[in-house]
Formats: sequence, structure tokens, C-alpha cells
Amino acid sequence: MQYNLLVSDNATYDQDSQTYKLGKLLRSVSLPTVPFVIPLYVIGGASYLSLEESYDTQFIIYDSKERIVAVSERKVVRNQYRANRTPGFQLGYQLLIAFYAAETHHCCFFVNDKPVFWYPLAVELSADQVDHLPLVAEPLPSREENRL
Repeated sequence: MQYNLLVSDNATYDQDSQTYKLGKLLRSVSLPTVPFVIPLYVIGGASYLSLEESYDTQFIIYDSKERIVAVSERKVVRNQYRANRTPGFQLGYQLLIAFYAAETHHCCFFVNDKPVFWYPLAVELSADQVDHLPLVAEPLPSREENRL
């Protein structure tokens, strides 16, 4: 069997073509500060599978100290392709990941509880990212506005 794993900033699945349309593929992410939470998409696949077997799959992301920072749900999959194609599958998840340090994290693809593919993801700090963050909450009222 052959396995692969990609990390992207965005992904959508097209049911008709059975393919993923990916945003920017990532080897690193720049954050304004840590801790910081961002959504990332992990896409994994396998080729040259048995046509009869099912495969228990899961993605886990670890920090540099091997602590888990994100986990996908487990999913049991079988061959997804027509008879004239190489047996395999693709699956993807959006994971909300809390990064606590600027360091290399490792995304791991598990099949039948065994790690089959590792993907490094560097987390870097970048002060210029702060200007581009969306406003999440309204600013607090001034002291004068709080007076009754």
C-alpha cells in the first residue's frame, strides 16, 4: 500500500468527481501569537489496497514534545474507486488546532492504529499577521459610554 497526507488552508470535496479542491498547501503556518487556534484541513489517501478489506483511519497532530494538539474522528473506509482504477481511498477533515508554541508539529495519518505517514508542519510567529486578523468582537465601550 502507498499512503499520502497533505495539509491545506482550505478544502472542498466534489462528490461528482470524487476529488478534493485544495487551497494553499502548507508546510508552515505564520501566527501572530501563541497560543492561537486556526482551522486546517488534512487530506489523506491510500492506493493499492485490498478490495475486500476495511481500513480504520484517523489523523492526529502532535507538537514537538509528542503531545496531541488535534485529533480527527475515526472513520472506517473501503476502496472508493471503480473497477478500472487502482483500489484506494481519499478522506479529509477540517481540524481546529490550538498551537501553543512556535515549533515543528507533526501530522500523522493512522491506518488500522498504525502510523503510516508523517507530515511536518512548522509553526512560526509573524508580527505582520496581526493587521490582517478579522475582528472577532466589538471593542469595549469607553469609560464615558459606561456611565448611566
